[in-house]
Amino acid sequence: MLKKNTILYNHRLYDSYGTKEFIEFVKKNQDLVFLVTDPMMNRGTDRSRYNISPMTNRLALQELDNVKILDGSNRMDYIQAIDSCKIAIAPYRRACVWSMAVIDCFCRGLPVIGPNFASFNEIIPDFLRYETVSKERLLVDKLLREPDFWMDSVNSCKLLLKRISPSTIVEAIMYQIDRIM
Repeated sequence: MLKKNTILYNHRLYDSYGTKEFIEFVKKNQDLVFLVTDPMMNRGTDRSRYNISPMTNRLALQELDNVKILDGSNRMDYIQAIDSCKIAIAPYRRACVWSMAVIDCFCRGLPVIGPNFASFNEIIPDFLRYETVSKERLLVDKLLREPDFWMDSVNSCKLLLKRISPSTIVEAIMYQIDRIM
């Protein structure tokens, strides 16, 4: 599948996931095209009474001309969305301890940029992390315009998968247990 210069955002749309920061980035970068997969598009109205931010953020994103929103709950559509994009952005979530959405992208050969905090320090290569919005934009531009940098990024993300594979983690745990005993 031919990858378009589209940027994927495949995370829940809660405020706590940093969706407001993502929306601000999208608004400031009208020349870029974004695809948002909303895994909770069919969320029941009874759940909305507890936290309306996914609905509010989805409505805000729908108003932006450079954003397409896709139902991310359909697994095949979700995989096709990942495969169609050139890069992905991790959520701006300060308390993020893990992101399966980032790993999904790595598994499909899609590099991910993310903020330089939380678990992203462990699961996103250092040269793909940013401290500022301007650095975020520079990374996006470099990935969209420099094929060699893009390919190096894809390969680095795939290498990270080996480091966090279940067998590698079990081996490390067993080594620690052996040392204690």
